[in-house]
Amino acid sequence: MPKLLHRNLYLLFICWVHLLGQFVVEATSRSALSHLEDVVFPPHFLPSSDPSIPAGHLQMFGLQRPPKSAVVQYNMVLKPQEFWEKHVSKYEPLVFRGALANSPALQKWTDEYLKEKYGDLDVLTELKTENRTHGITARMLLGDFIDVYKKKNLYVVTVLPDPMRQDLPVSTQL
Repeated sequence: MPKLLHRNLYLLFICWVHLLGQFVVEATSRSALSHLEDVVFPPHFLPSSDPSIPAGHLQMFGLQRPPKSAVVQYNMVLKPQEFWEKHVSKYEPLVFRGALANSPALQKWTDEYLKEKYGDLDVLTELKTENRTHGITARMLLGDFIDVYKKKNLYVVTVLPDPMRQDLPVSTQL
């Protein structure tokens, strides 16, 4: 169970990184919370029209293959045992709608805020080009990443740094 839980937590973090990127980019023109209302979930899967390009290549997380089953949506976070029994142990997808609706990160996390408050945090970055055997990673300061992420093909792949947790409270079972 711990190994499976660790893998699922890693996948959850990857989703967090993707959403963080979307919030930061969109927060300049409208609030991140209103952006969430525009998100279609689950995303519509479209197979690649070019056989040399894998389905979902360079697309939003979730577009790489059709879902295994229907995505169950909850308006509240499940208790840990129920979360495990209904979803994690069965690899069944789910969405917690509004789970982060009251998170300070939705209002605070602009490029400027992140750079000023957390810019000195060391993060691990990876090229967006997928390579599962030997991905190219590098360490850099979060502030430096913010300066270049719109111009370079980089993702932050670090687990959420402890100092940033104050802005992003997450339920203990997640």
